[in-house]
Amino acid sequence: MKIERDFDSIWDVDFSPNGRYIVSGFKDEIIRLWDIHSGIEMKQLLGHSRGVLSAQFSPDGKMIVSSSSDKIINLWNVELGEILRQFKGHSDCATRARFSPDGKFIVSCSLDNTVRIWNIKTGIESKILEEHTDRVNDIQYFPDGQI
Repeated sequence: MKIERDFDSIWDVDFSPNGRYIVSGFKDEIIRLWDIHSGIEMKQLLGHSRGVLSAQFSPDGKMIVSSSSDKIINLWNVELGEILRQFKGHSDCATRARFSPDGKFIVSCSLDNTVRIWNIKTGIESKILEEHTDRVNDIQYFPDGQI
């Protein structure tokens, strides 16, 4: 797939579990959903007030999680293009947000030196890891669900 448009900055890209779509996070505050085969932009998700630093499909492909310089983690319904839930707690840029392999939790990290684990169903922050002495730029689950 080749995108024939001029964009300022693409900060993150993820493939849908079925391999048909790509989600991308942009410096311009917009999350874009693309059809891989046609290269057509299918949808724009609008809800962040600053650049989108990460965007990832859920394991079942029905949701997207995004993080932003606005400090907020958004959970999106892919089909409707609407925010299902916002997770607020970081005091600086939320640099990355990722789904757990089972799709029940989101882990996020931030320039505020923290890693936070969120329960998707309740929206409650279930754990804060504050051991870092400097900013945290990336986070990832292992396939077995460990961080």
